[in-house]
Amino acid sequence: MKITRVLIFLLPNEPKLKAFASLIIDEQFVVHEIRIIQGREHLFLMLPYRMKKNGESKALVDPLTNEARRMIEEAILVAYTDAISLDPPVSGFWERRFDDQVDVPR
Repeated sequence: MKITRVLIFLLPNEPKLKAFASLIIDEQFVVHEIRIIQGREHLFLMLPYRMKKNGESKALVDPLTNEARRMIEEAILVAYTDAISLDPPVSGFWERRFDDQVDVPR
């Protein structure tokens, strides 16, 4: 499985929620609504979830290994860093292609 593209939608006026991302794998599968959030000390990702009737959240997607999680985080944060470093700033969606295709372990 290879991460081939990441789409970033910046939210410049939001203090904690910095952007939404979509992750494209093998040019065949996409995960939307990944949140990039500013924590106290660093950025972190919040994968898509839904709220249950009892108020608990339920993950809709989850990496099965720590290495897969690390590679997903790395690809999305690289794309986010690229998007915020553009001059003039990007508006709307920005796409980062991984021609070297970031491998996600099986």
